[in-house]
Amino acid sequence: METQYYRNNLDLQTLFDYIEADSLWTRNEDMMILVDEDRHAEYPYSPTMFREVPNP
Repeated sequence: METQYYRNNLDLQTLFDYIEADSLWTRNEDMMILVDEDRHAEYPYSPTMFREVPNP
């Protein structure tokens, strides 16, 4: 199965980090995982907060 990528529509505040709008994410069931080599973040999936994008 091919990985689907998403971007967040708004800035997000997680427990440990501030994630700018338009950052790249993948989805694992109902949890979004930030695609970033320098930091790790997870955020609950919401269709109003994230939009699917073509593979980068």
